[in-house]
Amino acid sequence: MTAEELSRYVIGPNTEVIPDDADLDAHDYRDAHGDRVTEASTREYTEERARRAGGRPSLHGGRGSTPTIAIRMPADLRDRLAEVAAAEGRSASAVARDAVEAYIAEHV
Repeated sequence: MTAEELSRYVIGPNTEVIPDDADLDAHDYRDAHGDRVTEASTREYTEERARRAGGRPSLHGGRGSTPTIAIRMPADLRDRLAEVAAAEGRSASAVARDAVEAYIAEHV
């Protein structure tokens, strides 16, 4: 579905709100562009939104989320991490990942 097609599903001040259990195939509901809303079109829209859902791409390149961990560190170390990341134009997570990978490579 294109961005233009997705824009048809924006709720505006004059949008008719359809009841939860509306039979879209039995009634003539229209989107913002005047196209008929059917069970098939809402399913297609929902599937497209699901494909686009999620935040950042996973680090492993596949679908799904990347595992996260929280670590505790002194404020001055956190600040230095932020400085290094900013200087390199990277995120603190990316710099920390590189540091952990280097540490593990040395110790395994």
